[in-house]
This record gives sequence, C-alpha cells and structure tokens, in this order.
Amino acid sequence: MDNLKKAAVKKALERLNEARKELCALREADFSVYDGLLGLCKSLGLEVRSPHVSMYHDARQMHLVIETATLKSVGITSLLAFCAEYFGEGESNDYASEYHASREFRFGAWDEDSIIIMFEIAADSATCRRVKVGVKMREVAEYKIVCD
Repeated sequence: MDNLKKAAVKKALERLNEARKELCALREADFSVYDGLLGLCKSLGLEVRSPHVSMYHDARQMHLVIETATLKSVGITSLLAFCAEYFGEGESNDYASEYHASREFRFGAWDEDSIIIMFEIAADSATCRRVKVGVKMREVAEYKIVCD
C-alpha cells in the first residue's frame, strides 16, 4: 500500500513539472512576429498607439490602434495585405457613433495567433467621415429587484 502512495505522489510530481515546463515555454514564446509588425507599421509611416498582446486560451492576440485620415493609404493597404498573407483572410467591422468612427480588422482564427487592428478615423479627415444614415428607436425593458 505504501508503494502505491509513493507511485501516485511521484506521478503527480511529474505532471506538476510538465505543467511548469509548459508555463515557462509560454512565457518564452516567440513574439518576433509582433515585433516585426510594429517595425512594419513604423516603416510604413503608421503611428501605433497602445499596442499590446493578450492571451485567449492558448493563442496570442495582438491589438493595434492606429489613427488615420484615410483607409486607402499605401501604408494601410500594405499592412492589411501583409496581415492577410501571414494570418489568413480577415474580416472587418465598422463602428460609427455620434462621437467616433473606426474600422476594425481581424486576421487569424480565434484559437490561433491573430491580430486585431483598429483604425480610428480622424475627426477632421477629408476622405473618411461619419455619415448619419438614420435614427433608430428601441424599446428597452427595465427591471428592479423587489424583495418581500
């Protein structure tokens, strides 16, 4: 019986060491692709604000915010072409409100390394602007807590 306990403890310690090795490997992950992307942005004349990398399950996501006056500059189209080539086809979403306009591009699958680039449209842009397309009214239910 004593040998069974020792074997179980030994196996548990082996699993713990394997988990530690995996954690260390994650900390030492290769971020050179993301460093290269920041260098590419700089060489294309794009000023990146608040770049960061986050983890989603076992995949890394790089987030970039770039303010721009146009989405059709050579720098932006080159960056998007590179991301599509490296990470695969992407998708985009527009976010426009009374105060703000931006377009987000996502490249890569959610469970693989990916990049999210948010282009914030400058308020004084001559080529891109927010256009009011209508007014939407919604009925929203309100709730409160009532205790007897």
